[in-house]
Amino acid sequence: MPPQSPRARPLPARPPIAAATLHQPPLVRQLLALGLAVPGTEDTAAPSPAAAVAGAGPSLAERLAPWLAWTDAIALSGALGAEPPAPGTPAQAAAARHQAEATRAAVQRTLAEAIEHDLPDGLAADDLPADATPGRRYRAHQQAMERRIAPLRAQARRALALRSAALGRIAVLDRLLEQALAARERQLLSALPAWLDRRLAREPVPPATLTQPLLRAELAHRLQPVDGMLAALQAATGEVQS
Repeated sequence: MPPQSPRARPLPARPPIAAATLHQPPLVRQLLALGLAVPGTEDTAAPSPAAAVAGAGPSLAERLAPWLAWTDAIALSGALGAEPPAPGTPAQAAAARHQAEATRAAVQRTLAEAIEHDLPDGLAADDLPADATPGRRYRAHQQAMERRIAPLRAQARRALALRSAALGRIAVLDRLLEQALAARERQLLSALPAWLDRRLAREPVPPATLTQPLLRAELAHRLQPVDGMLAALQAATGEVQS
């Protein structure tokens, strides 16, 4: 058998990932698969269902604590005790919910297609120089996600607030959490483009084998708050998500 060329050599073997990894959020799973995170050390991961049932591992509040300033904690506590916004009429609530669901589907489709074609949403084919590094292209995809998903998240909050007072309180909490966690999340995600360039400089593999799975996982991660709010709306109207 002829020897493999350097461009064909496989990625270095990595330690096996524990079964609990299957219960991690999509972005964490992809980081583990790519070797950017070490199993058992990622601080953004949620405990496995078995651990949660057994009471093992830190609580949600304990996991959030390192990410929040004391002023954030005060704001969140105040939101829990404050009077929620007044809901709208049933017709207003239904219209807002359907609009949010339609926008969510359109945003996900647009961004997924942009990832598939490696052309960040909102850019023309010649907007990025031909020699742009994979990391620079990745950052352009991240910026497109931020532009699209931030208004969508606000739209989902409006739909919650129109549905009921209880869901309105969830909308207020989501707004405060978005503000409190945005800087830390942006700091962590902004490290990915440089990491990709370093990784690809060491390993001559097609960039898409690393960038596309990671972008898809990041898209799912960024959409999670929206999906959670839409699921709460569906539960409030007695519908089951297909």
